[in-house]
Amino acid sequence: MNRAEYIFKEILKNKESAIDNFILNLQFENLFLDFKCIATQDSEKALNDSDRKNYAKAISGFGNSEGGVIVWGVGCKQGAKGDVATDKQPIGNPQKFASMLESITSGSTLPPHNNVRNEVIVTDDGKGFIVTFVPKSENTPHQAITGDKKYYYYIRVGSSFEPAPHSVLAGMFGRRPQPKLCFCFHTIQLQLNQSDQSIKFSFFITIENQGPSLAHLLYLTLKIAPKPENIHVKYNLLSDDFNLTKAISDLCASVVSDNSFYLPPNGIVHIIKYEIDLFKNIDDDFALSGSVGAENCPPILFRLYNEKDNLNALYNEIITNYDTYKKDQKDEICMRLLKSEIFTNAD
Repeated sequence: MNRAEYIFKEILKNKESAIDNFILNLQFENLFLDFKCIATQDSEKALNDSDRKNYAKAISGFGNSEGGVIVWGVGCKQGAKGDVATDKQPIGNPQKFASMLESITSGSTLPPHNNVRNEVIVTDDGKGFIVTFVPKSENTPHQAITGDKKYYYYIRVGSSFEPAPHSVLAGMFGRRPQPKLCFCFHTIQLQLNQSDQSIKFSFFITIENQGPSLAHLLYLTLKIAPKPENIHVKYNLLSDDFNLTKAISDLCASVVSDNSFYLPPNGIVHIIKYEIDLFKNIDDDFALSGSVGAENCPPILFRLYNEKDNLNALYNEIITNYDTYKKDQKDEICMRLLKSEIFTNAD
């Protein structure tokens, strides 16, 4: 729990007494706490422009920083340590004001901050206060839409919201070049074993870095499910340079490069080789699924598969015609034995 969330929960726990304590102790505004009197009148059907602007700036500023809390209905003035809480100025219809805030939350920043919360504290006379919690956003930067055609990115500086200069934005939100991984599999070596009438073919899996920066902490996961009868699978790790941390069984594999390995732009690493033996009367579909990725790089998900009917038909075709195949025909048959689906997590 960060500081802003702690303040928010303490106010909701102690309600009006928390606000009384702010005033008694001359609580000053800070990086996580802001006090606001409202300009919107009870008779108005929409937020006053001043309240709308303050709300947008707060969502942008707190969201772009470490989060924060606004207490609506508390007056403040300049003190020795900055603006301090001085008096209660309760809102006549707090539920209505909270509803007005909620109605403009998604339109107050670009992109919207979807995790803003507005809670009502009602006093004995029916008036009250609004406590707005703006958590630190994972979708920064947020641009405030204030209605005055001045669209700034705000940050929290001391006890105020200030437009973020370009250099700060670049430092806080600029994205470094990222690696971009490409998954490939290559089939090889179609063979017929006359003694047991099995068909052997091999394929190996490679990762290529097509991005502009180094790829670090590469990983590969693989899973075969289900494992059909009459299909035998063997594997062999290919790259000593990959410095693998591995966990491999007959049906699953998980390999990760160690901290010293980097794959440069346009670099290729061959990771694992599979040998598949097909026998007559395959009883189920074959599917090998997995993912490849790296630090600061979205994973690529893939599946290599074929249906049992296709595999049995290809088995019979190869048994019948193997002696007549030329090399290019064997290569073509290998490619037909496994189909592939490749996609990223954004698809």
